[in-house]
Amino acid sequence: MPIQLDFDLSRARFAEALAVAQSDRPLPTTWLERTKKVGESPSKTFIAMLGTALLAKATDPRIDPFALKVRDFPTAYSARSLCKDVLVPCAVEAGIHIGTTGREPLNNQPFFRHERVGPDMKVRAHVRPHLDYLCQCLETIKRLNRGQALEALAAFLRVRIQEGPRTAAPIAVEEVLGVPDLAAKSARFISSDPENGKRGQALVAAALDLVFPDVRTTRVYDPSRRWPGDVVVYDDDAVIVSVEVKQRPATETEILQFVERCAQMGVHRAIAATLDPDQPLIEVDDLRETAWQRRGVHLSILVGCAELLYDVLTWTAKPLDEALAELPQLMAARLEELEASAEGQAAWASLFKASG
Repeated sequence: MPIQLDFDLSRARFAEALAVAQSDRPLPTTWLERTKKVGESPSKTFIAMLGTALLAKATDPRIDPFALKVRDFPTAYSARSLCKDVLVPCAVEAGIHIGTTGREPLNNQPFFRHERVGPDMKVRAHVRPHLDYLCQCLETIKRLNRGQALEALAAFLRVRIQEGPRTAAPIAVEEVLGVPDLAAKSARFISSDPENGKRGQALVAAALDLVFPDVRTTRVYDPSRRWPGDVVVYDDDAVIVSVEVKQRPATETEILQFVERCAQMGVHRAIAATLDPDQPLIEVDDLRETAWQRRGVHLSILVGCAELLYDVLTWTAKPLDEALAELPQLMAARLEELEASAEGQAAWASLFKASG
């Protein structure tokens, strides 16, 4: 029979490890270093996997640290459930960033559909060494007893406290909005006070986070920007998609100028996200043909907030309910990154409070 962890005990072990992490007590140098190195991975879900395995081992030393789901094996346990129901909420309450902001970090690539972590998982070439290192860490966890696992977990938490992004704790999503409601409320949110384009830019970046693993943006009007547009998608060291975000009416000339900048910098997929509710009619087909014929750029135009969200919720490989639950967190993180106002961040969080 697989192992059914006592989640109340897991919460108590997390609290115990957190108290140690926040104290002056010396902690194992090896686990401080391992946590830092895992945190360098481009796949930030590796951080959550390491923390989950350590918490599980500190709860019940019989567990297999490589396990992801319950199966007919005596040392298997549900890592996904432990992460979702214990590690994530405990970390949120403590204001600790465990690499991702989703409710179910281990329900993402490369862990999705697998029963066990292993070097055979499909990852990009530049992530492969990091997966191998994570497997080395999990192999080491096998040899820990309960007390050693607690010390290692405390080391993990200490590093995440020190090295996690300087952001507020993830917002509490008490009510997951349906697609039409999410689109309507998001549109009102970004148009009520664009904050010089920060809100629209944050929404585009957060939406693309649901689709691509490496989405980057930078502060509005940043003169040091190294790419065309406001939001870009990277694959290894290359920009493969660039997005220009407009929260004021955009002209066809401006869009073609953006296409020109993309072509000059070797980017051949461009998206113009025109989010102003008063955006005049754009001859989309003509612009697409012109962009291709003149510069060899594949141009997409997303008119309005609703079209942006409807499209990304179609493109994403995540289950729809997970994507709807994760987008509010992703948006909160992007608002923080772009230095949106505290009032704006609070207004966004308020959209997901339970009604009644």
